[in-house]
Amino acid sequence: MKWKVLAVICLVMIIPLLGVWLHDSNDYGSKLFFSKEKKEITTTVKDDLFGGNVSKSEWKEGFWLGLLPPTDKLSYRIMLGVVPLGSTLLGLGAICLFIDYRKKITNKK
Repeated sequence: MKWKVLAVICLVMIIPLLGVWLHDSNDYGSKLFFSKEKKEITTTVKDDLFGGNVSKSEWKEGFWLGLLPPTDKLSYRIMLGVVPLGSTLLGLGAICLFIDYRKKITNKK
């Protein structure tokens, strides 16, 4: 029974993961494909001397979860994306369901 509970927990955890991705995408301003660690904030200021508008860009540090990790290199950061985390949870849930199924079969014999 504990394997089935663990499987359900793993599969249910995918829903909040998608919720965090949607929340971070809304906060960033667009749907995030890659996880982001900086956000560009552009402010437009009126130039009093020449009468035009001047755009000023600043970078805000933070973390916004995307579908894929922010790097191609092999490191712990490879898991910082919805697809790797969701795939891990899905795989772990499937393995737990398989173990539960095998235990039920062996207990019936």
